[in-house]
Amino acid sequence: MTVELTPMRWWHVSWAAELDRQCFGATAWTPAGFVSELARPSRRYRVALLAGEPVGYAGLAVWTDDTGGSPPEADLQTLAVDPPQRGHGIGTLLLEDAIAACRDAAVGAIHLEVRTEAPARRLYEVHGFRPVRQRRNYYAPGEHAVVMVLPLSAHVATS
Repeated sequence: MTVELTPMRWWHVSWAAELDRQCFGATAWTPAGFVSELARPSRRYRVALLAGEPVGYAGLAVWTDDTGGSPPEADLQTLAVDPPQRGHGIGTLLLEDAIAACRDAAVGAIHLEVRTEAPARRLYEVHGFRPVRQRRNYYAPGEHAVVMVLPLSAHVATS
């Protein structure tokens, strides 16, 4: 199975919004939300293609410290894989691509939020992300998030 990663484009938006709805339900992003993200230069969205068909995506935001005192920080905003394609390494490929992009940009740390019980949490832990706090009722009442961080430099605070 050969998976190709490509930048997300406007023609992927409807597909991505539908996958987001399947994966995240009421907290899913709208097509307008994806379009807004794609228009921002600090964002990097990638689509995983299998035999030319999209099967997953990841979105990354990178912020720089305009004072030059700190390395850039990143937020893994979203990562989703089509349910029938899970378990084949596509999520790993997307995550490793995001981590590599952050290393190339000299990012100090990558942050993310994940549902406390989400299977994806294990993927993040395997790649070195560590929980730093919990956000209660972040997604919905009773649906908490764990904030996780992957330090990429020694100069990064993890809280």
